[in-house]
Amino acid sequence: MDKNIKIVRYKREFKEAVIKFFNSLAYEDLYNRFHGSIKDFDNYIENWNKKRGIVLIAFYNSQVIGVCEAYPVNDEWETAIIIARDFRRHGIGRRLLEEISNAIAKEGGKAIYGIIHRSNRGAIEFGRRVGCKIADLDSQTVKVYFSLCNPI
Repeated sequence: MDKNIKIVRYKREFKEAVIKFFNSLAYEDLYNRFHGSIKDFDNYIENWNKKRGIVLIAFYNSQVIGVCEAYPVNDEWETAIIIARDFRRHGIGRRLLEEISNAIAKEGGKAIYGIIHRSNRGAIEFGRRVGCKIADLDSQTVKVYFSLCNPI
């Protein structure tokens, strides 16, 4: 991976850069990530500080190029990753998943999963490439289980 790419835990000082990142994404990418429409990124990001979760930010130099969030749901952790299109297929998603997986293990998490809309073929293929198990959730979504602490 490019040495100019850094992955760090979210801090409030990154908020404006993260809002800019979300606002730069295509509608389709936002729809896939949020399973619908979201417009108030300021409020969305403020809620990160109120939840007991882990948020990682991928930077290329000073530009946000990816976000990975994970929140506990009992012993499992639900996660979501979004990467800027120009930076996909460069190992950033894998690295985010590795780092969030290790952080979750330190918090005592037992499993990590993502909920993906069936139409989001890119995310499902990513899951297959990193060795996840895919289970039908309902007619619209699948649940993708990743191996905790060793997703690759």
